[in-house]
Amino acid sequence: MLVKRLFIFGIVAILSGCSTIKTLDSATIDSPVVFSGTRLNICAITDDKVGMIKFNTKPVEYPVLDLPASFLLDLIMFPLAISVF
Repeated sequence: MLVKRLFIFGIVAILSGCSTIKTLDSATIDSPVVFSGTRLNICAITDDKVGMIKFNTKPVEYPVLDLPASFLLDLIMFPLAISVF
């Protein structure tokens, strides 16, 4: 029962806002694009306010929970991010 509740909580937290989608959606010319969601989550976890400014979006509420999903999506989007350069 506890595992089921943790799974549901994790899914809701992840779907509440994926950092990769947020950073790519608000990207500008100067914004980092390669592994942007992962980098935003790491900036949020380490409380790097200067790093977060580069992304033009706020981090998700639970960056530790979003980090694995953002990493996977960033990995899938890697060829597209490289082609932007």
